Amino acid sequence: MRVVGRAALFAAVVAATVLASVAPIRASGRAPTESLRSATAVANGRITFVAGPGDGILHMKTIDPDGHGPKKRLRAWFAAWSPDGERFVFAAGDQDLWIVRADGTHRRHLTNGPGWVYSPSWSPDGGRVVFAGRTGQFAKRFQLYLIGSHGSGLRRITHSRSGAGQPAWSPDGRWIAYGGRGISLVRPNGTGTHSVTRRHVDFSPTWSPDGSRIAFTRTFHRGVRYLTDIWVVDADGTGLTRLTNDGKSSTPLWSPDGSLIAFERWKSQGNQDVYTMRPDGSDVTRVTGGPYVEFPTSWPAVHGAA
Repeated sequence: MRVVGRAALFAAVVAATVLASVAPIRASGRAPTESLRSATAVANGRITFVAGPGDGILHMKTIDPDGHGPKKRLRAWFAAWSPDGERFVFAAGDQDLWIVRADGTHRRHLTNGPGWVYSPSWSPDGGRVVFAGRTGQFAKRFQLYLIGSHGSGLRRITHSRSGAGQPAWSPDGRWIAYGGRGISLVRPNGTGTHSVTRRHVDFSPTWSPDGSRIAFTRTFHRGVRYLTDIWVVDADGTGLTRLTNDGKSSTPLWSPDGSLIAFERWKSQGNQDVYTMRPDGSDVTRVTGGPYVEFPTSWPAVHGAA
């Protein structure tokens, strides 16, 4: 299953006009002042992020919220830890989703087949994984698929005409948020689909730990450029608030204790770093400072990367 590159993913979300694959998926606010001091260390586990030169060779790494103790894991895209911290699911360059133990052993296919797939998210009980994929000769939009963590029971749960991507399971397991033409919610059985935001290209939703709010990325135009900022909204669609105002911030991830949001920010020469901020947009702090592309993909409370 073919993995979506970051630039290609962004284009797919905005334009939704990528080439169709032919084989099925198979189961197997104001801008805050930037702070350069270290973030306050909190009991929040470790941030998982992906880093690399942006040419398709990216590696999964973990780091403390205060920027200390980075560890390199393996070559991977869109890595997400299981709730118990014993496994993670990731997309790799061989066109599939894989599951592997925290120590790197017992690597196995979760999906097996050509196509496009990205952005897996675990159910709170660790029994299922939702991901965005595209299949079929005439498919031009990504949709959400659900599969058991052992590779069985694959099924499609969205049928959005504008496409669906970057799913995020709610903490109570009742809803899956996803991006596209606005942020929408769907039940794991495919019913109850409704919009939380509308009339904008919104993506990369992340739930607050108590399930009351959703942070996400909003895309907008300035001339011929696409710009992105992070917003937050109550799960019922009220209380919409802008958290960043630089046009370079995206991909938020809420911390396990709810005190921080990690995100990526574009820097000079196409590089990106991982940052954190408070849920009100204050106390922006840089966490990584590498020379390459770096963006967060998962922030569990506990995992085997410690």
